[in-house]
Amino acid sequence: MWRWALLIVLAWLALALGWSWTLISFSFNQTIQSRMGERAEGIAYSVRDRLGPAVTSPKALQNLVGDARIQQQLAWEAQQDPLVKYIMVWDPDGEVIGYADADRAAARVELTQVERLDPNQWPALDPGQRHRVVARRRLPWASLDPPATEVTVPMRTGDGTLLGFISLGVSPHWIRTQFWHTQQGVLVGTAAFAALGGAGLLIAFFVSQRTFRRMRARQQQQIQARTSLLTERGMLASVLAHEVRSPLTALRFNLHSLRNLVAAKSTDAERKMELADSCEREIRRLDLMLNDFLMRTQVVSPPEHTPVNRVVGEALDFLRPQLATHEIRTITHLDPTSPEVSVNADELRQVLLNLSANAQDAMPRGGTLAVSTVAEENSVTVLVRDSGVGIPRDVQERIFEPFFSTKPQGSGLGLALVRRVISGAGGTVFCESVEGEGTTFRVVLPRAYLEAPRPAEPMAPPAGPTDPAPGAGDAASEGKAQES
Repeated sequence: MWRWALLIVLAWLALALGWSWTLISFSFNQTIQSRMGERAEGIAYSVRDRLGPAVTSPKALQNLVGDARIQQQLAWEAQQDPLVKYIMVWDPDGEVIGYADADRAAARVELTQVERLDPNQWPALDPGQRHRVVARRRLPWASLDPPATEVTVPMRTGDGTLLGFISLGVSPHWIRTQFWHTQQGVLVGTAAFAALGGAGLLIAFFVSQRTFRRMRARQQQQIQARTSLLTERGMLASVLAHEVRSPLTALRFNLHSLRNLVAAKSTDAERKMELADSCEREIRRLDLMLNDFLMRTQVVSPPEHTPVNRVVGEALDFLRPQLATHEIRTITHLDPTSPEVSVNADELRQVLLNLSANAQDAMPRGGTLAVSTVAEENSVTVLVRDSGVGIPRDVQERIFEPFFSTKPQGSGLGLALVRRVISGAGGTVFCESVEGEGTTFRVVLPRAYLEAPRPAEPMAPPAGPTDPAPGAGDAASEGKAQES
């Protein structure tokens, strides 16, 4: 993962710096050309002012070849400005009127053999062209060491008549020194932009990777749940065939005996009713077993945001009349924040019904059933406690196995269904039991977060005195106790 992150950041830096350097180079070229053009225009104006009002045409300028005024002015300009390497005045026909450089500014360079500039290399500026910038390695009479950048501007009279041109050679060293001064802010901004962009890409990469891992883990969990379900279906089918054979044998025996009594025209009505009741019991057992099997083999429903306190209340309201007939009182300790869990509401309700039914079977002489909800940062814990007979330690390890039951008429699929639903929702279920003191089932489910917090659900007023749940401890004190 770090390797991909590094490659992405390096690619971004290369792209950002490449484009930034292109833009900076373009901006610097425009800036430096503008500055050189402004300087050359200033020298052209100064030279024109030095010549006086008599010079009003290119012909008059040509008559000043070698004139001392032009030479002195060019020499003075070449010595005063550090960026100037040479200055050259020439007319529209390419004839050099005057020349001076920073090293030999005392007099005009002898140009007797070079009267005119090569028009291919020094063409006249177009009428609307303000300046021209080219790189020069040599002049007609000497090589430039080092080469210079030449800017050429027109020299005009006050009424706009073109007299000629001034070419200004600029030292490359001066141009290099201007780069940092002119582009300092742009360079700092570019570096900051590249750094912030790289940091943003890193953050986006790791956030996307984290989201992708979560999605992949969820998908793998769903695939694992479906695969486990298919595996269990094969096992359950074989176990169900074995379990169904016993009641079918009993049904066949009882029906055979009943038919013999009918065939013999027996008047033993009590025996007939006994055989019919036995058949009815076996049919009910088969029906219960098949219902549990169908629930066990159902595909896990998609998770949804489910208010756990509401589902707990609905399940207990449904069971309260039945629990009351067995002298079992219920106590609820619901978290006041009204947390929501990521599980199907109907499946969570079935889990609570199964756990409560087991608690009822564990308290044949009555007792207390306490249900608590405790919200944590990323999960919600549902505690179902009873004060029943408890579960032996050797049995606790097998209570979640399909078709394992210690009840004479139990199918052994209730707790297996509980484990399948909870694990399919990404949660866990634990059993803690002490013989003679009771059993606690601890269900931990992932918490579901909504865009806006939901108000806490109102709790029904207590129907009787409030008692602490057996073994509830600190978790029970976090919520408001409700006893019915």
